[in-house]
Amino acid sequence: MLKQEGTYNGQCKDIGPNTSSKGTPFMDIVFNVQLIASDGAWNDLDQPFDRHVRMYLSDAAWDQSIEKLALLGFNGDFKNPEITDDWVALECVHEEYNSKMGEKWELSDWGGSSERKAPDDNTLRTLNARYKTAMAARKPPTTKPPAANRPPVTDDDGPPPSDDEVPF
Repeated sequence: MLKQEGTYNGQCKDIGPNTSSKGTPFMDIVFNVQLIASDGAWNDLDQPFDRHVRMYLSDAAWDQSIEKLALLGFNGDFKNPEITDDWVALECVHEEYNSKMGEKWELSDWGGSSERKAPDDNTLRTLNARYKTAMAARKPPTTKPPAANRPPVTDDDGPPPSDDEVPF
């Protein structure tokens, strides 16, 4: 179940470098979220919970990420990272990713802009042309993929598993 969107306050529990599935390095900060902002005050949560904030360290995200890390009091050591800002205001928003709604956690009021800034028209034309060229170069498959090499399912496989035996 998704946490409600809003501003929270959490205590840094862990910080360390990590790598995404696409090979992009990022700083992973785990916060134990304990408070929620409501009616201009911090209120205790019934059940604190942990959430991760990722700060990607790619060339494109570098400036923004190091600014955030500096605001947290990062020691500058990616091998043995530490931050001095113990309690941090966090923002939870809901976003769709891969057709699923999920939570995205970010530093609250860190100083960056969350507004979109569209590229200029020339850049958009270039991107459109690049995409069109890439799609034109792709050739649709001319044959069907091979059938999977799986043995046929027969009644000899025994009874179906009980609910207790199914792992999900």
